[in-house]
Amino acid sequence: MGSKTSRKLLLVMLVLSPLIVGGLIEWLFRLGMTSESTVYFQLASILHVPWMYGGGMVIWFFAGMAFGNQSLNNVKSFILGNTLWGILLSLYIWQLFLEITSRNSFIMNLADFYVLGFLGFGVRIVSMFTNNIQASIASLIAYFLMLAVFSTGFYTALKIKPSEANLQES
Repeated sequence: MGSKTSRKLLLVMLVLSPLIVGGLIEWLFRLGMTSESTVYFQLASILHVPWMYGGGMVIWFFAGMAFGNQSLNNVKSFILGNTLWGILLSLYIWQLFLEITSRNSFIMNLADFYVLGFLGFGVRIVSMFTNNIQASIASLIAYFLMLAVFSTGFYTALKIKPSEANLQES
């Protein structure tokens, strides 16, 4: 596998990682509810707490850095790294405008899986302003935290990336 192909695969995996890990955690919790074994709950908990309180942010910061290091135009690279995020956020907001009985649970679940790594901090932010925590508000805040963390990683990569002017001087 070539270097360019493996780099593209890494970028795809980084963009999909919030969805994959969030879906895995949810699957383990559901499996724990439907089975007689508590092992699935324990596995889900082992993954859930570190992912929700820092692990998701670390991976997403690294994703921002990886996209910031691409040789693409910076704007294109930034948009490419946030495309799935933006689509899921748009679908999530659209579903919030529908009646609860009309909402598509598949779309809502995908959106929730994707943002799970930031939801703990979203809940903490909401709880600073109210005791009545609504999951939809916490999820929206978590999505914007994702944007902030990705942007920070992206900006950090741009700052440390050797510019073409520096390369020509060497």
